[in-house]
Amino acid sequence: MEDGMGRQAFWQSVGYAIAGLTFALRTQRNLRWHLVAACAVLTVSRWLGLGRVELALLVVVIGLVLCAEVLNTAVELTIDMIKATEHPVARLVKDVSAAAVLVTVFMALAIGWLLILPHLSALRQQGGMAQGGMASR
Repeated sequence: MEDGMGRQAFWQSVGYAIAGLTFALRTQRNLRWHLVAACAVLTVSRWLGLGRVELALLVVVIGLVLCAEVLNTAVELTIDMIKATEHPVARLVKDVSAAAVLVTVFMALAIGWLLILPHLSALRQQGGMAQGGMASR
């Protein structure tokens, strides 16, 4: 981005990406659910006192789930655009793409559980929310 033209092209590309993300958020219910779940998990994780590295790892796996969902949307749109008639391979491509999202979600759930469970156990041993609210570190 040495000159104004490179900078203009960069910002134009960013605009296209934002338009794609806006479209996906507007049209894909599962993406919206993942985003709501991500906000809830990050809020609870912060409340439980997870450290910066733990939070960073959660942000990474949440990002992977959101990326997988957006890529799944792109695959489904592409198949819908190019198929002239219903074809069994088109259905398989969509199913495999959705499976990638599912695998990513399971991975994120496992990592989230491994990171959050010790903090929940510590909170329980301290007497729960009634005695102190936020877990201390």
